[in-house]
Amino acid sequence: MAKQQLSKVSLWMLMLGMLISGTANTIVVKAMDVFKSNGDSFAHPYFQCASMFFGEFSVLGVYFIMKWRQRRAAGDALMESGDNKPKFNALIFAIPAFFDTCASTLNFVALVLTTASIYQMIRGLIVVITALFSVTILKRKLFRHHWLGVILVFLGVFVVGLSSIIFPQKSSDAAQPEVGLILLLIS
Repeated sequence: MAKQQLSKVSLWMLMLGMLISGTANTIVVKAMDVFKSNGDSFAHPYFQCASMFFGEFSVLGVYFIMKWRQRRAAGDALMESGDNKPKFNALIFAIPAFFDTCASTLNFVALVLTTASIYQMIRGLIVVITALFSVTILKRKLFRHHWLGVILVFLGVFVVGLSSIIFPQKSSDAAQPEVGLILLLIS
């Protein structure tokens, strides 16, 4: 019972951490976009995207160091026993990585063009897309409460997107909100 409680607490802490870090990421990136120095704004979405991917790529180095330390501690006993894992082609990840790079770049460009609040809300559309892919590709069954959640998310995103078009706020931090909205929907 104590393990199950710890598991629930860990899950809630993980979700809270993701919520806080995701929100902080949007705020920091948008702050960089509107920051001015000597009259010039930063607004370099490609650099921001490249920095994000470099940070993610650096985690791979930590992973390889941990694997190396594990093998060293075990004395390469697994390799000597002949219990090798089956090999696979790592290029299988090239296609999803390409699309992730394209979507992330479009997201950062869209953030330059629209407000952070619209950006964050429209990104919630991923829930709807994931549900649709889950049903069509993975052949999973969604129950009524799942569909209700998908419909509510869709309606929320629709209202926010529509309000950004009907009531555009031309401000210094949203140069072209309509274009930003389209880029977000494409990504």
